[in-house]
Amino acid sequence: MIIYLHGFASSKNSHKARQMDSFKPAKVLALDLDEEPSKALILIESTIRSSLLNEPVVLMGSSLGGYYALCMARKFNLSAILINPSIKPYETLARFVGVEQKNFSKSGSVIYKQEYIDQLKSQSFDGVDQTKILLMLQTGDKDLDYRIALSHLPQAQHYVQEGGSHAFDDFEKNFDRIETFYNQMVTV
Repeated sequence: MIIYLHGFASSKNSHKARQMDSFKPAKVLALDLDEEPSKALILIESTIRSSLLNEPVVLMGSSLGGYYALCMARKFNLSAILINPSIKPYETLARFVGVEQKNFSKSGSVIYKQEYIDQLKSQSFDGVDQTKILLMLQTGDKDLDYRIALSHLPQAQHYVQEGGSHAFDDFEKNFDRIETFYNQMVTV
């Protein structure tokens, strides 16, 4: 099973999550994460615990979801696929504190709070087994510098594509790469 974690101001109905519905090698469960990190992490953790009772789990996270995936991969010793991940969301999301931000996948908006930044800072992925990480990056990401992820995860499997965007253009064209990584991780 793959547990998909969306990014900031998104939802389980994001474009990548919907594309993963057609991923055949594994069941994909996309979670609808609260904007408050502590609530999001409680949901992720409980979903991992219940899913592990029945089958192997690989995490997949995009942007902020990539940070959550890293933290949970360390905590549960799981594999993770990170798509243009935010490595330091407590820095990159600080500009949204107190600012109304449109939610891209749900109706309405989000107002990010300083306490959310503090909650993100309290998490860590130090000591994560980088050999169980697939890092998928596009150099054209204008929101996050792909080199930061590369420098923090030098032992991860890397796929760096020139151009693209934060959304990871042509994501579905990478299903073969994702399938290969998934199969390697669930048979280990």
